[in-house]
Amino acid sequence: MFVAFLTNGQTNTRRGFEWTRARRREADEAARAAESATGPEDAGPQGDAWWRPRGGRLRFVLAWSDVAAVAAAWLVVLAFHGDLVARPLRSIGLTACVVLVAVAFATHWGLYLARVNTVRSAELAAIFRVSAIAAVLGWLLAKGFGVPIWWVFVALAGVLTFLFLAASRSGFDVWIKSRRRAGAYCRRILLVGRDEAAVELLELVHDQPELGYRVVGFVGPRFEANDEFPVTWVSDYPGLAEAVAQREANGVIVAASALGNRALRAALCDLVEAGVHVQVSTGLQGLDHRRLRASTVGYEPVLYLEPLSNTSWERHVKRAMDLAISSIALLIALPVLAIAAAAIKLHDRGPVFFRQERIGRGGRPFQLLKLRTMGTDAESKLAALVGDNQRDGPLFKLGVDPRVTRPGRILRASSLDELPQLINVLKGEMSLVGPRPPLASEFDQFDDELQQRQQLTPGITGLWQLEARDNPSFRTYRRLDLFYLRNWSISLDLMILLLTAYNVVIRAVAPTRMDEESPADADAVPDAVQEEQPSVTVA
Repeated sequence: MFVAFLTNGQTNTRRGFEWTRARRREADEAARAAESATGPEDAGPQGDAWWRPRGGRLRFVLAWSDVAAVAAAWLVVLAFHGDLVARPLRSIGLTACVVLVAVAFATHWGLYLARVNTVRSAELAAIFRVSAIAAVLGWLLAKGFGVPIWWVFVALAGVLTFLFLAASRSGFDVWIKSRRRAGAYCRRILLVGRDEAAVELLELVHDQPELGYRVVGFVGPRFEANDEFPVTWVSDYPGLAEAVAQREANGVIVAASALGNRALRAALCDLVEAGVHVQVSTGLQGLDHRRLRASTVGYEPVLYLEPLSNTSWERHVKRAMDLAISSIALLIALPVLAIAAAAIKLHDRGPVFFRQERIGRGGRPFQLLKLRTMGTDAESKLAALVGDNQRDGPLFKLGVDPRVTRPGRILRASSLDELPQLINVLKGEMSLVGPRPPLASEFDQFDDELQQRQQLTPGITGLWQLEARDNPSFRTYRRLDLFYLRNWSISLDLMILLLTAYNVVIRAVAPTRMDEESPADADAVPDAVQEEQPSVTVA
């Protein structure tokens, strides 16, 4: 079948993609005609960037938010230095030049491309480079404009530029993810291939709608949609071109393991030549992309997989980091803890701390500490709330929990209720970074593979808390925990710590609608309730 596709289907494929281009031109003209009436929220992404909604308004908004952030940072510094009052025209001219430099380098380093914007560590690294180069060039330009600014103020301008850019892009990120969950700004894609890797891709897109993909059809051997693969069949591989046009898709995800080599190569070449946005799954689900290195064997592309180090010295370094950071953080947080304890005590005269048995490394139980955020009668009220559980699998979570006290809402939104767990870290029962410690009833429902997460010391923060804290899917919880287990490293821990600190600040400023604590953090969840929740695993 695949050979016939390669030898006899080339003419039809080219005609099909010519039809695709014509349909796209018509769609673009219709979108431009309707854009002024519909607004950006009625269009989806187009082309090779996630922010381009046919008219390019989102890219326009993002670029102008960067302009405003850089300009605000430099104007604040120049006003504080006194130059904005003494030399207003020169200061404004200097700021305008710095803004142009910053936007130019932001474009150069891909800050308006999906492959950078969708990876927060990469985005923040690019923002740091832009801020640094803008500060250096701004200092040089200041001399040309006759603005005698001290290097200390230039450094301050660089820091403010980074903070303002990060804050504005975080606000944009929160907004675009909420719109994507509602079905807007999603790329319409076809899934090519049907095997285990394709099923996992489909589950990933379904479980995380904030990624911005909407599967509108499947290309491959004909079959009827079912519960495991609930996607409409569109065409076999020879009809791929017509399928793209028929479903009005503007992207394709290919499960490479489902196609033969020749058919895969021919399909990819034709799709790229036609200008279709193509992503290819390697089938290496669960491996960190940073461990993959593009290489060649006889000019043929291959991927080299970097081995995990995980030597004893890295474990010692991790423990040293835990002791040093948690000790300093606990000392700094003592005044905050005192204020929080007073607020909890004054509210209902109940206990300040909440203790709960969790499962730690090696399956050993320990007492997890938290600031109490629920009323003293939380357990007695739980039975009436079980039907409102917003999680699947063995986890329990309410978006708006009526048992949470007024001080508790503030503590949860700012994550201050987690501070007592620094004591657990000092005792060696927890780490700063790791899988969240489960309840015994949750752990009993984990499958054998997921129970391997207890090989690691549980953590206050982790990959799941960072990437999918508000996601109700147990499959996402499972996937991210296993990812951390398979790819743990000191560099990954440092990245999670930095991004957690960044997220805590953002959540404190603009909490999301599901900012309540994670399901593993519920203050009162009896074992009987947990045992009623069925376990969900990935095939």
